[in-house]
Amino acid sequence: MSSENNKFIDANDNETNELEYILELTKQIREKEQRYPINFNDFLFLLSNNPKQILRNIFQLFYDMVHFHVPYGIDEYENDIDNAGFRDYDLSKLFIEGVETPFFGDRLFANRFMQMAEEINMGINVNQIYLFEGPPGSGKSTFLNNLLQKMQEYTLTEQGTLYKIFWKIDPKIINKDVDDGRTITYSCPHNDNPFLIIPKELRKEFLKTLIKDNNVYNEIIESKRFAWLFKSEPCPLCKSIYNSLIDILDDPLKVYDMLYAKKIDFNRQLGKGISVWNPADNLIEHIYSNNILEKDLNNLFSSEEIELKYSYLALTNNGIYALMDIKDNNITRLLSLHGIISDGVHKVEHIEEKINTLFLGLVNPEDKKSFIDIKSFQDRVRFVSIPYVLDAQTEVKIYENKFGNNIYNLFLPRVLQNFAKIIISTRLNTESDILKTWLKYRAKYEKYIDPDLLLLKMELYHGKIPRWLEDEDIKGFKKNIRLALLNEALDEGFKGISGRQSIAIFNKLLSTHEDKEDEIDMLDIISFFEDQPDNIKKLIPPQFINSLLKIYEINIVQELKDALYTYNDQKIFEDIIHYLYSLSYDIGTEITNPFTGKKYNLTNDFLIAIESHLYPATDDIEMIRHNLLNRFITETLAQEVEIKQKKWQDTKIVKELYELYKENIKKASLDPYLKNKSFRFALKDYFTDKFANYDAKIQEDIIHMIKVMQQKYNYSERGAIKIALYVIDQNLPERYKDFLA
Repeated sequence: MSSENNKFIDANDNETNELEYILELTKQIREKEQRYPINFNDFLFLLSNNPKQILRNIFQLFYDMVHFHVPYGIDEYENDIDNAGFRDYDLSKLFIEGVETPFFGDRLFANRFMQMAEEINMGINVNQIYLFEGPPGSGKSTFLNNLLQKMQEYTLTEQGTLYKIFWKIDPKIINKDVDDGRTITYSCPHNDNPFLIIPKELRKEFLKTLIKDNNVYNEIIESKRFAWLFKSEPCPLCKSIYNSLIDILDDPLKVYDMLYAKKIDFNRQLGKGISVWNPADNLIEHIYSNNILEKDLNNLFSSEEIELKYSYLALTNNGIYALMDIKDNNITRLLSLHGIISDGVHKVEHIEEKINTLFLGLVNPEDKKSFIDIKSFQDRVRFVSIPYVLDAQTEVKIYENKFGNNIYNLFLPRVLQNFAKIIISTRLNTESDILKTWLKYRAKYEKYIDPDLLLLKMELYHGKIPRWLEDEDIKGFKKNIRLALLNEALDEGFKGISGRQSIAIFNKLLSTHEDKEDEIDMLDIISFFEDQPDNIKKLIPPQFINSLLKIYEINIVQELKDALYTYNDQKIFEDIIHYLYSLSYDIGTEITNPFTGKKYNLTNDFLIAIESHLYPATDDIEMIRHNLLNRFITETLAQEVEIKQKKWQDTKIVKELYELYKENIKKASLDPYLKNKSFRFALKDYFTDKFANYDAKIQEDIIHMIKVMQQKYNYSERGAIKIALYVIDQNLPERYKDFLA
């Protein structure tokens, strides 16, 4: 075969492959978007297999969409009798992943949002508009845009499919004289579920024959969520077509042969299924019609005149109608929705449209004045607070998203979080009757709190009950207190440094330190805020930064003590068992300990040395010795070792004393280094050749300290040295000795 023929065949093959590719791509797009209608029998088959999904309305679809993206929330205190249901919801798939601009909501907002979704699903507050209220810069617009994007994407999935009525009318069946080969097709403009074509009085019995699972059937006919299935009528246009067909054909089966189900198209760009109105958008009251189709239908049907008229609200029936900020033209839109939301009815000339739409909107607090005083409107609005972020972890995530996850490397541990806490302190109310009623004796927590209890509030808003609270106060944290605190939070986050301001301030901080080698520390943060304009500084509650610094400094002293703790665990266990075994002997006795096999002379100094680590502040050591000996003989030896065959290291009394011994050693671990000038100089020379000239023990201790600070507390090597010098130079152990005892 000639090369020219080969080229011709190759060209044909390429064209064939391209054509096949285009056809396959077209098929995939068609299948993905599911634009083609299915006949009514196929629809009923789907209904029988998955009734709760097929029989959803927009409210149930919204709930399913939310839970498609949001896993079940974690409640760390689920078994607590006073649990308030304040769950940790992961909203990342809904508001962060796969969107142009992520929205970060804190735990408070997440719980409000999930509660709203639950209310919508249960049929509560259906005849209302949900307005998300928050100050400028709280991320309202980002939140709503992301929510609507995920809703639109969800409806493209099999799980997110909603069906509407679609007619395929064959004129030849109605009038044999018509033979133009046409099929009249008509898609319900109101997005009504095909099930609604079934006469209301027959629907329950009809479902009973379709749904094989009695539990599911009973749930549908008894639940308020599905009550609309047995009350609603199809739209006037579809009802007119159905009645005309019944009158002519006198056979419902023939009518249902012309009835199809088509996937509802949710397309914000086209205003179908999702419609978003900005304040500057022109007001419209347009009546849609289709004169050609109306004429065709009326020529075909003689029994009833059909008017194909509907309003713009039909496009979002069984969909979402959203107002982006209640101001300018959106005030008019909101007020015009009053009767529609209340009654679910909208008049198009003389035709009544039934409107079942999820109405959403955004509002700034100062814009509520345009409608809040209208009494009849007040019970038709459900406000959901979307204030500034009120927990530090979420605030830091916002910085990370904006500036990259390398920001953590620019700060010493906990300093970045403390920056966020300063920002959040400006957003919180400094008075809290709830917290003051709950914690009547707050002085005992001075090492953990600020005067206004803002740091405690941040922890609680993050869903954590601090471990430093005493049992009495934890028990006093009753359900009514927790619920009242969550209710108090509804009034917070509407003032202070906004989300946009916070990002600008953080950017300024990074710019200030971009040429510096050292990580940003707490003194850098304090100096930075001191240099801020008065309008920023005055927002920070008095004493808050001082309290934050105090708590931070106490923590770094404890970290350094832990890092310098080098005592051998085996030596501690030996000291304890030698001590316990010695309590039954007299001073001066030479003892061979059966547990360690070691010999030692029992002296008073031996007992005092060990007791200095166990009970450094006791005055009644004789009583303690007596009680310990009694426990050691009756519990440890007689029961745990002899009967239960436990190793002596695993016995209860040894474990208790081990923890006590270790904790007290850690408390004193810094003491040998505070006045040791060689230790301080060695720290300063760590990154130089001079470090090798210091005593081997000092080198060993510093290397051990750095290793612990890196592995346990996430310090860098340079950061560990910096913080150790800071603790020593500022004499922090002495300054906070009352808190570190």
